[in-house]
Amino acid sequence: MYRLRYVFQTHPWATNVVAYSTLFAGADLLQQCMLGDKEAGPQGEAEPLSKGVVAGQEALWSRVDFSQTAKVALIGFCFHANFNFYWLRALERGFPGGGARNVGKKVVVDQLVAAPATITAFYTVLSRFSSERFAFSHRPRPRTGHNGSETRP
Repeated sequence: MYRLRYVFQTHPWATNVVAYSTLFAGADLLQQCMLGDKEAGPQGEAEPLSKGVVAGQEALWSRVDFSQTAKVALIGFCFHANFNFYWLRALERGFPGGGARNVGKKVVVDQLVAAPATITAFYTVLSRFSSERFAFSHRPRPRTGHNGSETRP
């Protein structure tokens, strides 16, 4: 346990990158298992993947989209881990200490500045991975040729 703590303290950036990648991938897998592979209906209910667990674990894992999980983990690895590593260090320099007032300031600044930026970045990058739609839009993405000009289907 001491060696693990030593690694965490001596390599905080690498620890942060591994932690964010793992958390993003785990959250995506959990989301797929909880919500299932169907879109929510008008009542907001989706068929959970866990219904297939009774018949065996194969039913659960065969319906998980691992390419989606890899995309989400890549976003956590490339953007969120790095952004939050430096952002939280800057917040700590701006509002040092752990008193209730400083923690409150950090939370407010984080939610007003970083949360909108990171949420926008997450959905924008995730939509760029998908070839079908823009983020925050119901219009299909225009197809572009090799020179960047728009092509017709």
